[in-house]
Amino acid sequence: VEIHSVGTEAGMFAIRAHRKLATEKDFLEAVNKVIKAYTKSSATPCYMTYNEISRLVRNGY
Repeated sequence: VEIHSVGTEAGMFAIRAHRKLATEKDFLEAVNKVIKAYTKSSATPCYMTYNEISRLVRNGY
């Protein structure tokens, strides 16, 4: 679920910047936004850490 949210948010960042492709910066900003939203709305710990999600983004997943 978190990966899907990150991809969606990265796409939204790209759209707001009038681009057709999301950049690494878009993905990193999306990771921060998703983690903040998840920790705000959930009492359970976040399963994927920032480093794990960043590693997946860099490896093209």
